[in-house]
Amino acid sequence: MSLVQGPTKPSFSQQITTLPNLIALFKIGSVPLIVVCIDNYSPKMSALASLLFLLAITTDFADAFFARKMATVTTSAKLWAALTSKILVYTTLVFLTSEGRVATWLFSLLLIKELAFNALNRPQKLSTEQQSKTGDAAEHLLLIGISFCLIYFQHSILIVNKTLNFNVVGNALLMTSIVLSIAAMIEPKRSA
Repeated sequence: MSLVQGPTKPSFSQQITTLPNLIALFKIGSVPLIVVCIDNYSPKMSALASLLFLLAITTDFADAFFARKMATVTTSAKLWAALTSKILVYTTLVFLTSEGRVATWLFSLLLIKELAFNALNRPQKLSTEQQSKTGDAAEHLLLIGISFCLIYFQHSILIVNKTLNFNVVGNALLMTSIVLSIAAMIEPKRSA
């Protein structure tokens, strides 16, 4: 009599070492590097912090691409990707607020917006495909606004020979992202 075994479940170490999960771990690992580079006195360190942040947020695309390509898309993987993104964004915002680059009231509104959005969307699936174009725009403006606040300093814009205060523009983008997020919450949902 032979015993036939069904497919074995991958071990935790096999699950965590998939490429999409390693990318998510990189995203979390980048947070301390970004925080260390936030420096109100060094334009170079501030630019490096922004570059690291942009690199970390682009991993979202790589993570999703490889998860689909490797057929490792699971509810827990979606949750893990979303959680690591929130850790990256809100930890960075906490440190930007503590350095005076983002106003406390603005950070509070961003946090309230995030909590309200999650509370209103809890019954839905964990899927970015359900987010509206307005919600996508709000998310992109949030990320660009954070990267501008990380750059912080005034820099010359070569084409127009003017200076741009990246922190002022970044805060304006953060405020605009809140307005668009509220619009996305109240607009009718797209059908799947």
